[in-house]
Amino acid sequence: MRFRNAVLVLLENFKNTYKILLYKLVVSVVCTALYFALILPELHAIFSSAEWLTLKTDFWEFLAAFLPTGSAENFEAIQNKIMQESAPAFFQMLVGQAGGIALRLTACAAVYLVQRFVDTMCYFAVGSIINDRMSAYSDTPFPRAYLSNLSKSAKYSLVYVPIGFLFDLLSIVVCVLALEFVPFLYSLFACVATITLCQTVKLSCTYCWMPSIVADGKNLRGAMSALKTMDKKQHSKVFATNFAAVLGIIAVNVLGGLCTAGVALLLTVPASYLFLLCLQFVNYYTVTGKKYFITYDTIVKNSSFGDAEEFFKVIEREENNEE
Repeated sequence: MRFRNAVLVLLENFKNTYKILLYKLVVSVVCTALYFALILPELHAIFSSAEWLTLKTDFWEFLAAFLPTGSAENFEAIQNKIMQESAPAFFQMLVGQAGGIALRLTACAAVYLVQRFVDTMCYFAVGSIINDRMSAYSDTPFPRAYLSNLSKSAKYSLVYVPIGFLFDLLSIVVCVLALEFVPFLYSLFACVATITLCQTVKLSCTYCWMPSIVADGKNLRGAMSALKTMDKKQHSKVFATNFAAVLGIIAVNVLGGLCTAGVALLLTVPASYLFLLCLQFVNYYTVTGKKYFITYDTIVKNSSFGDAEEFFKVIEREENNEE
């Protein structure tokens, strides 16, 4: 029920997919330029060093020893030279530049967090557009939604981005450990399961933050504590819906990317973000019992009809009202 409603809300707001795509492309171009500005000078210094040029020359000679014109004597001599001279000298040079490398990597990490911060402000603006569509079926322009929510989205992003980054970092660590210590096929299963579980937990713990701020005008502190006031029976339903959504998004993006040589990702990636926003608001409206538009002539009047244990209570209540 919620999944279907979220898909219908997505279709009603699908044009926002292109707004997210354009926004992310502009931000990505700017941030990529900053990455290159930070990384290229260090890479140029490393790959133009005498230690690297010596190691590269010895390595090509090592490969040439495998050719029919090569000899076993040259193979052993070059191998010993690489292991005892070229490689140790190169790694010693890297150790000497460790401070500069660490500083540039830290700067790249900061740019990445800023990029996610700016992207999240875009998602907040689109969430405001979705809320306007669901509550009053109005069509709010993106610039107006972005500027009118600038302060709220900045505060929200300042808290949400580090939390999301920690979940992503946990996923990466577990995936690396799985690839290192688990057989390949099992490690793929473990990686997908870990990514799905981490994203589902993140979405289930934070799904009411943005809708609370946008739809009910709560401040950030009130939005973060809103989950405690929700019916605990709803938590498992929200988790199950989010789990199915994350799995579906992974499947659509992987299949779309493979079948179209990556071209489909230009559409499926921003559409995935848009769908998760729609699902957040559908979950929030459902849990809080709010009415909302799915289409122009379709309003979800009572979300409890989608919950089996509440169906007969709602029917009995409405019969009593009619009497």
